[in-house]
Amino acid sequence: MKKIGLFLFISVASLLFISGCGGSKETASDHGLELPNGVESHLPLPAEAHIAFQHEDGNTYSIMYQPGVSYPDAIEFFSERLSTDGWTLVSEDIPDRTEGERTAGWEAEGHGVEVTVTLTAFGGPDGFNMTGFIMITKN
Repeated sequence: MKKIGLFLFISVASLLFISGCGGSKETASDHGLELPNGVESHLPLPAEAHIAFQHEDGNTYSIMYQPGVSYPDAIEFFSERLSTDGWTLVSEDIPDRTEGERTAGWEAEGHGVEVTVTLTAFGGPDGFNMTGFIMITKN
């Protein structure tokens, strides 16, 4: 009986690990970034994102990323996540344009920093060759 219980426990734990139910990777800390005031554990970044570079210059931190999700999904992600978890969304600029070159932007405050996030996409509605930029400034 103990072997069956152990087998079930290992099976369920493996499924949770494989499916990602054991925790989401949707913050900067999940991408290995270190930012001021521990903000990396609160700064939203899609799990699929790829960090191109990070640079620190005094009180300003810059991150270039590729979102790894479609343009509409990235818009929804940042719009929702930059208004929760201690963030106050100061401004949001989402273009009406659904094709061609377009840039969306958000400004938020929280956790002792100000954050500016931009996302530029090209092509059709889902976008391609997308690049984003995040600037974090200590208050």
